[in-house]
Order: sequence, then structure tokens, then C-alpha cells
Amino acid sequence: MLNNGQKWRADMSTNENVASLCTIARDFAGDTHTGLTDYQVLDRGLQKGFDKMIRECGMEGAGHDALHLWLEPLLVNMNELKKVDNTASAGKIFAAIHERLELYTQYFE
Repeated sequence: MLNNGQKWRADMSTNENVASLCTIARDFAGDTHTGLTDYQVLDRGLQKGFDKMIRECGMEGAGHDALHLWLEPLLVNMNELKKVDNTASAGKIFAAIHERLELYTQYFE
């Protein structure tokens, strides 16, 4: 949800870290993937970026709460990706992750 019709203000670190996650997802989407190993490498990259974002986040208040609402489904999908055992499921989970990451700029600036 928006902040009274406006985008939420995120701190610079959060914006930069989300941009980094988006780059990882876009790069992955542009490549051909043949096995679970590809998705495991993706998972490690996303997890590293996610951990960095959490460590560096300086947001507080309602904007921080809104960020968590955006993050929670992403975290669920990332946890699913860790446990996936076939490429078809991995592809669907990645699509959900990629979609969630691309939604960030609709709600935050």
C-alpha cells in the first residue's frame, strides 16, 4: 500500500540494496538455466544481498513497517527456493521473486 497515495521514502542504503537484488534477478532472468545448481547459485546471491540490506537498513516508523510488508512475501519465496527439488518449481519461485523485486519502485522512492 502507498503512503496516502504517495510512495514511501526509503533510505539510500535500502534503495541501493534493492537495486542490487533487482540486478541479480534481471541477470538471472536473461540467462539459460539447466539445473538446480543454477538456482542454488541464485539463492546464495539473493541471500547475501538480502542480508546486507537488513544489516544496513536505517528506516524507522511507518515506512519501515511498509517495507516489511513488501519484504515478507520475498522472504517466503527465498526460503522456498532454498528447499526446491526440481527446476520447474524453482522457475516458478524465481518468477515470484523477480516480480516482487520489480514491485519495489511502485511503493518506494
